[in-house]
Amino acid sequence: FISFFAAWAALVFMMKLLRSVSFTPYVIYRLILGSILLVIAYS
Repeated sequence: FISFFAAWAALVFMMKLLRSVSFTPYVIYRLILGSILLVIAYS
């Protein structure tokens, strides 16, 4: 039950953050993290 409110609060926070900040840094962060995880997974 508490996890529902925690997830809801996180979602509200992320939506406010995405409205104020552009989406580009998040995309760059995900690409870098994804690349690192792929290198770790296949090495």
